[in-house]
Amino acid sequence: MLFEKSWPTPVSVCEDTIEGETVQAKILIGTIDRLETEKESLMNTVSDLRQLLQRVAVQQEREAQRKRNHTKELENEVKRLKTALEVSQKHSGHLQAMSQFWQEFLE
Repeated sequence: MLFEKSWPTPVSVCEDTIEGETVQAKILIGTIDRLETEKESLMNTVSDLRQLLQRVAVQQEREAQRKRNHTKELENEVKRLKTALEVSQKHSGHLQAMSQFWQEFLE
């Protein structure tokens, strides 16, 4: 009665092993599919971020160019105003004398 315990036959051991490996293979395939989906999602996110950065760079370059152009316009305006100031200072003595001359006739 000691040996009445039934031991699995080599065929049933082999079948159990195959079933276990099949289950493991299915789990691994599911994991691989999930990881591939995550990888694709991350690649799409990186692509979207890259496009966003490119758009931001283009927009920043346009803004910088606009500011450079505006600065040039302001520099030209400053030059014109300086020239006008120099001319008015240079000729202000003459205008003052003319003003005094005409003031004498008005009084």
